[in-house]
Formats: sequence, structure tokens, C-alpha cells
Amino acid sequence: ILSADYVDILFEYADGLHIAVSSKEEEVGRLVPIGEGESISGQVLSTNEPVLVNDLETNPRLAEQYFPRAEMPPQERMSRLSVLAAGLTLDQQMIGVINVEATDVTFHQAHLDFVTGVAQHISMAITHAALFDEDKFRTETDGLLFGSLPGGSDSVMRDVLEHIVNALDSLSFVRTDAAEILFADSPEADSLTVAYSTNNADIGVRVDMESSICGEAFRQRETVVMQRRADRSDVYRPVFPDMKCEMAIPIFYGGNERFPLGVLNLESRQENAFSTVGQALAERFTRRVVNHVAMTKLRADINAELQDQ
Repeated sequence: ILSADYVDILFEYADGLHIAVSSKEEEVGRLVPIGEGESISGQVLSTNEPVLVNDLETNPRLAEQYFPRAEMPPQERMSRLSVLAAGLTLDQQMIGVINVEATDVTFHQAHLDFVTGVAQHISMAITHAALFDEDKFRTETDGLLFGSLPGGSDSVMRDVLEHIVNALDSLSFVRTDAAEILFADSPEADSLTVAYSTNNADIGVRVDMESSICGEAFRQRETVVMQRRADRSDVYRPVFPDMKCEMAIPIFYGGNERFPLGVLNLESRQENAFSTVGQALAERFTRRVVNHVAMTKLRADINAELQDQ
């Protein structure tokens, strides 16, 4: 349809746009900068305005923004090159770009409409994939919560929280090497307690609110992402020593009251590991599973109170 030389799907990360899918396999993983004026795809990401340009050399402003492919000889990088680009969104948030390039081809508005339509279908596919995983999660977690015998609350809590982490890890774009779920005794608590961790030695450890990424997310009531360990080494408490990247997502319960329960903490051995779409999906997932998290915490709290009595 487009007679294109390149068709790329790029997703936003902290360090730029990464090519996740391409018509040329060797392009996968390539980094495209998103600073002002550094790339056409970066412009689309920042403005959410699609781009159609024929013969790039005749458009000085966009020609200056074109980020060349390394294998192209300098004299051929913009010669007779036409470009189409449109944004990808999730929950009305920009997460990436679809980019099309062709030589000796003239694009028209119909071509741009087609690419924009494809972008919308990609966004829908990401949303529906997440919804499918979440529906499966609910059925399995209900079985753990309501199919268990009275007592054994700690074991049930660990099983449910482990299931939450495993289900989240199965989502595309959310790739973690370690994870924890931490609870607060109250919204005014000075610390969070690790209720579940992929590092068993951390379970039961108290994490200070004032000197941790998780505490920062809980107090600010918004996701905090630390893309490079060196940037926040003063407040980084890694699950394992070799972790380099952290995303802490606060867990809220109760509509407008937004009662904070705790934090979902995800970590990676790679710097800049969490993409915008990965963060959006993890936040969406956290909102969808909050009832199960709340039920798990309530059951554990009641059991602890009965034991104290």
C-alpha cells in the first residue's frame, strides 16, 4: 500500500524512542532522540500532530530534524525521501510513534489517514491485550482468596501478592527483574512494610518513608520512576544488589477518597528499563487489582488482630 522502505513502531523511554518493531530487523532496538528539533518522530511524540512530508530536502525545517539511519550514505539520507509519522496513545497519553519512510514515492492525505488508522489499531491492541490479562487474573485470584480455608492468612497473602506480581510480569512492555508489594499501617505511617518480595529475605523489612523511592511515591500519591541508580543512590534500596532502575506505583483504594494502601515496587537490572507504555500499563493494572490487594491486606490485618487478642 505504501511502497515503503522502512516501517517502524517506536515506544518512548526516558532516553528516547526505541524501535520495537521494524520492517527491517536490523533496525529493532535503535534509539531515536526526542529532544527539541532532534527527530521528526520526537516532534510527533511531543505535539501529537501527525507528519506528512514529500521530498524531505524541500522542507528545510523538517529536513533539519530528520534523524538519519546509520547505514545511509550522507548524500542519500534525504534525497527524494518522503516521511509519514503518527502518534500512538494509551488512555489518551502519548506512548510512541509509527514512522514510515519511502524513496521516490509521493504520499497523499489518504496515506496519512491510513497510517493514523493503523496507529489507532495498535493503541487498541495494546489496551485489549492488557484487559485480557487482567480478566484472567481476577478469576485466578478470586480462587486463591475465597477458595482457601480459614486461617493461614499469611500464606494466602503471599500467594495472592505473588500472583499479582506474576500477572503483571506477563504483560507486554512491563519487564522486571525484581518486585515487591509494600503496605503502610496507616496513611500517616513513617514506614512501609514489605509484604511480598521476589527476594524472600526482604519480607517483613520496614522501609523508611523519608529515605526511599517507595516512600516518595506513597507520600506524593503518584508514580516515581528512577531510571538510573546513580541519579538517586541516596534513596535507592535495591531488592537485589545489581538492580539499576526502579518504578514505585502507589496503590489506592476508594474512589474520590483515594485511601493509600501501599506501593507496588518494580525493579530492573537495566538502566532506562521502563517505557512510557510500560508505566501506563503497570499503573492501569494496579488500579484494576486494588480490590484484591485491599481484600488481602484486610484479611491479614484481621488475622493479626485476632492473634493479638
